[in-house]
Amino acid sequence: MGEVLPMKYLIAGGSAAGISALLSIRRRDPAGEITLVSAEPHRFYSRVLTSYYIAGKVPFERMFLVGDDFYEANGVRVMAPLRVEELFPDRHECLLSDGQLVQYDRFLAATGASARELGVVGGELPGVFRLRTIDDAVQIREWVHRKKHATVVGGGMVGLKAAEALHSLGMAVDVVVASNRVMSQVLDVESAAVVQTHLEDMGIRIHLRNDVTRVIGSGRVEAVELRSGEVLGADIVVVGRGVDPNAGFLKKAGAKGKRGVWVDDFMQTSLVDVYAAGDVCEAYDPVRGESAVNPLWNNAVDQGRIAGANMAGARIRSPGSISMNSFMFGNLSVMSLGRPEAQDGARVFARRDERGYRRIVLKDGHIVGAVAVGGNKGFGVLFPFVSKRVRFERPAVRLRATDSVVEGFLSGNIGHACLLRALVGRTR
Repeated sequence: MGEVLPMKYLIAGGSAAGISALLSIRRRDPAGEITLVSAEPHRFYSRVLTSYYIAGKVPFERMFLVGDDFYEANGVRVMAPLRVEELFPDRHECLLSDGQLVQYDRFLAATGASARELGVVGGELPGVFRLRTIDDAVQIREWVHRKKHATVVGGGMVGLKAAEALHSLGMAVDVVVASNRVMSQVLDVESAAVVQTHLEDMGIRIHLRNDVTRVIGSGRVEAVELRSGEVLGADIVVVGRGVDPNAGFLKKAGAKGKRGVWVDDFMQTSLVDVYAAGDVCEAYDPVRGESAVNPLWNNAVDQGRIAGANMAGARIRSPGSISMNSFMFGNLSVMSLGRPEAQDGARVFARRDERGYRRIVLKDGHIVGAVAVGGNKGFGVLFPFVSKRVRFERPAVRLRATDSVVEGFLSGNIGHACLLRALVGRTR
């Protein structure tokens, strides 16, 4: 018998999904050859902390999640800063941005997503930034020294956290939001209004149903013009208009997908021996009932873990990915799960009091969404019942108040015992 050669694993992407896959592979295959191709020169760090670094609340060195010896200790060859330009699945090769051809037996696309450009006249002026990477955060922090006015474009989490950071530095901050509410992808109208009021009470100005049409300046940004015609003074513009999956090279190679690249329950794409995880992939979303891109840190970690295990020979099914967000604005906690907006045929239960706002959405006997603004007690209890599509035995509103999931959640007194009495374990 001939010598059995070690498996060659190639991971494109060095953030949450890629690192999670790397560790998962190494646990199952101590001898395999792992190559990590990363577009960034830095070791693994937390993107979640970038706004806190800008605000001066987290020092630069505390942003990194692994030590200098992490890759060597795990027997990983790192090629950075480089990108995968082309993938040749029939030859099990990929072309890197420096012209190198690298062979693999199993390939993982954990290439994440890229922040969208502003795309208007003046959008390339010095002082206009996107916030996606640690280098973006460093450049923003260096630029804002002694600056007074900031405009943030986009009302999602990245934009609002950037606004909060800049405001904490003493800057006057305007946030320009194209939709009718902040956090429109994860909050309903009522909960978004609570968040907006809190931000405005902090001193951050919110401009809804508007957009930046032009950046004005001579040599650097000085102001922005809005669609409404209003002109806002601005020493810095931070763009947080969402992200697009880095799936171009995968689509060129023939991978299926819409926004990103489609994966099955084992995190494998439509290409042989090619897997995907994190912000680049479209995984099954049990709330939507279809594949979707859910670009969240916890999803990336779980998907990377499962993809890595399966690349190393396991057959682990992914439970799917759903939208679950948790963040703070000052002392206000905000959590959302699934799809909390009103849907056709859905039943919405909500309560607003001095503690904040809570909302739970049921459809066809399933919990499909929830929001808690101002206190997260009991919120995590709902997650497995949403992700596993557990069905109510009977409409929750008909249950006695002491047993009602709805009443328990809205009052903040929900617990596992309440859920187990009210629900039956029938899943999709």
